[in-house]
Amino acid sequence: MDLQENIRGEKHLNRKVKQAKWFSLLGRTDDDMNRGLQQKLKEQAGFTRLQQLMILVLAAVLVTVGSYTFTGYRRAAYQVKADRTAERFFDMAEKYIAIEKSSGRLQEWNERAAAYGGQVSMDDQLECIASRYQGADREQFLETYRKKYRRVPVYYICLESEAVGEGKREKNPILDIFAYQMVDENITKHTFLVEYNGNTGEVLSVLYSEKTDSFTYDGNREDKSNVMLRDKDSLNQKWQGYCGVDLEEM
Repeated sequence: MDLQENIRGEKHLNRKVKQAKWFSLLGRTDDDMNRGLQQKLKEQAGFTRLQQLMILVLAAVLVTVGSYTFTGYRRAAYQVKADRTAERFFDMAEKYIAIEKSSGRLQEWNERAAAYGGQVSMDDQLECIASRYQGADREQFLETYRKKYRRVPVYYICLESEAVGEGKREKNPILDIFAYQMVDENITKHTFLVEYNGNTGEVLSVLYSEKTDSFTYDGNREDKSNVMLRDKDSLNQKWQGYCGVDLEEM
């Protein structure tokens, strides 16, 4: 055993001597070698602070962009659904009110509508539609159609959302339309507004929303419940689905 240990000791000593010779030729000491090894170990041990900071910044950017993209996709998907719902109900309301008129019950329908809505001036109706135009086009639109439709009585009915309580909804005429057409109950619990010509029964427009409990013509026009602004951007911003008749075809 002593002999083997001596041999190993000599080999180790020889290696140290050789290393010392090489480092002396290069002008470096054992301390230099140790410091170099320690520095390399530090560099290979993990990320530097700068690298960590860059990773955090990149992660924050990816989260922000992903969140913005998801929100935009969600809003666009909702808007397509809301517009389709409004369009579908527009057709349903037209058919049902036409039946009421042909049966001589249009005046009775108007009276029922008054309990859940009322009458809005044609000027207000035109102001709503004119919000889709800008500048001279808007003024020209108002001038043309005020002369043509100034005597048209516009009635509206609002079906408030299920959140307001069934007591305010149970006799609403809009529910008759739903019952006649057998509509999905998940749709009927949300908010609808129907505008129609009180003389002819012709439906003028329908608005729909899952984001407000009621609709109104008063107050701040930027509110989700206000229906006075009907340009595409405003409808999207307020989460309102819309379907309206083209006045040029009336």
